[in-house]
This record gives sequence, C-alpha cells and structure tokens, in this order.
Amino acid sequence: MGTSANTFILDEKGNIIVVIHRHWDGGYDCHGILLADLLNKLEVVNHVEKLGLKDKVNGIHCLAATIVRELKEDAGNIYLYSGTNYPEAFYNYFVSIYYENTVGKILLTGVAGNVLKFGISPEIWSNNRGRI
Repeated sequence: MGTSANTFILDEKGNIIVVIHRHWDGGYDCHGILLADLLNKLEVVNHVEKLGLKDKVNGIHCLAATIVRELKEDAGNIYLYSGTNYPEAFYNYFVSIYYENTVGKILLTGVAGNVLKFGISPEIWSNNRGRI
C-alpha cells in the first residue's frame, strides 16, 4: 500500500483551487522534498514579460499548473480533484501565496494525520531536506 498525499492549492481567501493527489511516495522525505525544491526555484510575478520562463509564476493559478506539470510523469500516481471531492491521505500539503507589500511569497505547510508539522518557506524546507 502506498503512502498517499494531498497537495491543496489555496487562493488568497483559503479556498481550494485544486487538490493534487499523489497515490504513493507522499511522505516528507519524497513528495515533501520534491514540492519544496520546486517551489524554492520559483518567483511570483505580477505579469509575464516573455514566454519560456519556467522559473516564474503569474499568481496562484499559474503556480498550480506549474506544480502539476512538474509532478506528472506518466499514467497513474498523480491525480487532480476539485472542491471537496478528493480521497483521504495521511500527508497533506498546503500551498498558497501571500504578499509582503507587493512582493508575492510562496508558503508551504504540511500536516501528517491531524498534526501540523511545518508552515515555512520552501527554501527552509528544501535546505533542511525535510528534517524540521
């Protein structure tokens, strides 16, 4: 049986945009690190100046699409759900963007079972390889 995870992409009001369900390898030592490494490389921008920039995201919806693009390798394992119709998972990750002045920052939060494990920047998570 796999270690499943749900990654919730949330808008600025906390509403679910999409849930990315990972059927196996969902723990902090795999999915958590993959997610943090990806988010750590991205910059939130207010507009796209030119096409082909894979290190920038134009808001939360663009971020959601970027995460899916990076996680989905082949058939199976990664699935998309909307609203409240998604499978349960032991590991839950929450990705959102918050703004300091006009600068967008990505926040990654993780919950195992019902216990909050972290709510930090992807850079800290990535640099510590999930050992928080």
